[in-house]
Parts: sequence; structure tokens; C-alpha cells
Amino acid sequence: MDVLLRDYIDLGISEIVVIESANREEVTGFQDQHLAQTVIARKGAGFVKLKAREDRWFGPRPGRTFAVISQQEITEYDYKVAANGKEIMDTAEARQQLRQDIANYERRLELEDRLDGMAPKCPKCGKTMYANPGKFGGFWACPGYPDCDGRGSLSPEARRLYRELHG
Repeated sequence: MDVLLRDYIDLGISEIVVIESANREEVTGFQDQHLAQTVIARKGAGFVKLKAREDRWFGPRPGRTFAVISQQEITEYDYKVAANGKEIMDTAEARQQLRQDIANYERRLELEDRLDGMAPKCPKCGKTMYANPGKFGGFWACPGYPDCDGRGSLSPEARRLYRELHG
């Protein structure tokens, strides 16, 4: 599935075909990524050609931007000629997979929020603890480590949430 499918669907386009794609990775130490695509698609009763760009950066402050650089109307004939022999990216299966991926992501966020809400204060320094993986399963750990080595056992409900999140 194309990484920009959700962005394109959010623009209200369908029958999306990638006609040009260029990916560049910077070697800056964080491997920032830049993706430029030209797509053609149906928009309402007509057709459009879009040039879009996605930038992802990693490191201490990761993030992502998506922008449509240009958009122009094209004819149905131009669409058919340019799309000939190319794959439509927003198939029913791809849209279903996207819906499932979004549902899984939202479920994960919900579970993380619930688990974070159960986090106790560190008995040694008072900071809010976080669930940390351990040799024998998850446990509460102090974010002040190594200055503070506070830890605690997960409650049965927190353990269930942790297992659902981390297997």
C-alpha cells in the first residue's frame, strides 16, 4: 500500500494512479526522507493531476508534513492514457486495509492512554512512572533512571493492557 494513500483519500480523490514517484533519503545522521509523487485521479465528476510531497524527519524531534504542490484539471481521455497499464492504488482491498490499520492504531493509542493513566508516582522521587519491558514482563519504571532506580509491579489490569500492547 502506498504511504500517501490516506492523504490522497482525505483530499477527496479516488481511482488514484501514481504516474511518477521519487524518493530521496538524506544522510544527515537521522536519515530524513523526502517523497515526491505525481498522481492522477478522479475528483468529483472530473479528473485531476496532483503533485504532492511528503517529508519525514527523525531524530530527537521526529515529524512529518504532506503538501499538494500543484493541482490541475485533466480530461478523462488524458487520465485513461496516463493510467493505461498502471495500478489503481485505492482499490477496495487497499481502502479496507487502511481502515483496519487506522482502527488498530487508534486502539493502540487508547490502550497506551489507559495504561499511562494507571501509572503510579515513583515511591523514591515522585515522578510519574512508565511501563517498561523487563525480562519477566512489564513493570513500572522511573523516568529519572539512572539517578532514581524506583520501580514497581504492574497491577493485573495494567499487566493485561501491557500484554495487549506488547504481546
